[in-house]
Amino acid sequence: MGVLYARVGGTWVPIAVGGVPPGGAPGTVLTKSTANDFDTVWSAAGPRGVIGFSQITANPGAIDTTAAPGLVIPGLQINYTADGTRRLRLHYHCFAIAPSGTGLVEMYLMDNFPAGNNNQINATRVSFQQSVFANSPGIELVHSFVPAAGAHVFTIRGRTSAGTATLSANASAPQFLLGEDIGAA
Repeated sequence: MGVLYARVGGTWVPIAVGGVPPGGAPGTVLTKSTANDFDTVWSAAGPRGVIGFSQITANPGAIDTTAAPGLVIPGLQINYTADGTRRLRLHYHCFAIAPSGTGLVEMYLMDNFPAGNNNQINATRVSFQQSVFANSPGIELVHSFVPAAGAHVFTIRGRTSAGTATLSANASAPQFLLGEDIGAA
């Protein structure tokens, strides 16, 4: 019979093969934390829920033709420290957009990782022709991904290709940015 070593609280603990290392709880699984075969830790396999939420209840001002990725929507920010092993879902909601031009409206999910950078998260952008919507029915921008280990600041930016657009928000219909842990990568 062999021996399996599991790390529990920073200490290597020998256990007989077929045994379960101490520290596990219902809903957790034993996973590898490095390329070493013996380096295992307990982790939750399922979703962990909300990791951050921010909302605004007043119009944040108009977005304009500022170069991509545009202006930061103030008040919509989530700070998160990732371990690189969890899948997140970011969800931005704006219930109405009032355009004043005929160009495109573009909204971007952004991440400052690594610190000091301002990166668009993959191709997470939505755009539509302003003239199509006299008053937009609103937008939803949703993206799931596994962020790299480290400190992240997720924000929303917006711009137009011509004219301006007002992103509506009020107490009964706020704009929001919601971050959720939806499970292991």
